[in-house]
Amino acid sequence: MKILFLSAKPSVTFNGVDPILAADKFKHADILIGHCTTVLGRVQFDYPRGLKYRDYPYTGEVRYRQRTADTLSASFHHTLYLPERRGGSWNHVIRAVAPSIPSRRLLRNSYKHAYGPSFSEPLHILEPGNTEGAMAMAVSIMRHADKIVLLPEGFERNQTRQFHFANILSGLRPDDTTASYHAYVPLSWAPVDLARTFAAPPIRVAADEAGMRAGMVRERFDWLYNTNALAIFSEVLRRHGTSGEHSFLSKYALLTLWLLRDGQVQSEGEIIHMMSRYTGSGRYDLAGRRSPGVGSPTSRAAIVEQLKAAGLLETRDTGGLSRSGDPILALSISERGTAVLDDLHPRTFDPDLPFRLAEWADMGLERANPAMERYINTLFSRQIRFQAKGRREDARAF
Repeated sequence: MKILFLSAKPSVTFNGVDPILAADKFKHADILIGHCTTVLGRVQFDYPRGLKYRDYPYTGEVRYRQRTADTLSASFHHTLYLPERRGGSWNHVIRAVAPSIPSRRLLRNSYKHAYGPSFSEPLHILEPGNTEGAMAMAVSIMRHADKIVLLPEGFERNQTRQFHFANILSGLRPDDTTASYHAYVPLSWAPVDLARTFAAPPIRVAADEAGMRAGMVRERFDWLYNTNALAIFSEVLRRHGTSGEHSFLSKYALLTLWLLRDGQVQSEGEIIHMMSRYTGSGRYDLAGRRSPGVGSPTSRAAIVEQLKAAGLLETRDTGGLSRSGDPILALSISERGTAVLDDLHPRTFDPDLPFRLAEWADMGLERANPAMERYINTLFSRQIRFQAKGRREDARAF
């Protein structure tokens, strides 16, 4: 049986290799591992252009456009991993659908990645040389798979991923309503939890219509937020010296920055732990349910990196030493980060945003959309007035 394991992020692919190859249930399967859901499943938001400042807040309809070669180039890097001794019939498929795709051999422990895997056997990394070749290869490979399994990225919790992935599957096999698509979802990234997860039955993803509907709600909110934040919040960031691709704050990057405003020095791990256990203001009763946290399990480190890249967090030496003798570094809000928050209306801090989103997602798009549009109108109208007041005060000062 040819099994294709797919993830949406490279970190998931790296973490999943060893547990997959070690799992008894897969020992007779031909294995191919990759993160091409980003390539196939994520069309790009198409944000409105030519709007005047007076046109914001903007609450138009979500629009999409196909990713271009430039925006896709990063997604195609290290698309697929073929275990040397477990590739089996996948080798023939690869040679048939992608005869000119170069590969290189990756030996155990010869590649040090930030996530620190030690591969249990050599891998062949397929590196498509161009956008068209990579897209054709990915589609062909998915069609050759006997079974497609989603790697543990929290697909059953990440409803937006479900929404996009189901769109991929419906396009690849529109007449096959019995195809088997599953997800494995671990409690953590620890090797013991990953191994335990792969030893258990997978979770069926394709049949989760509720997750699909919730994904549409989250997609709508993200488009509304991003459209307005790119115009309104980015002006504040540029004013304080953050430019280019870093002059954008995602919804959860903004919330995380507010949560760090007290200046407490914490390690990156402590910040991520705080985000995962976040319980909000207490207004929303979890009633024994798990907190949605700030961001998804695999996006939290990226959120912290976004804040660091924008210069809103800074690294500090704690004065301590690790067991290896290296300085122990920690993070705290920077002077620029504090200045940015000072230029944002205090009520842009919404401690309950993750819980609002979860509630809206359960409502469905038709019921949730009016509430989300009111929220966006209120949030950004308030900030626009706040910024205008600041500009008038600056003018009077001169």
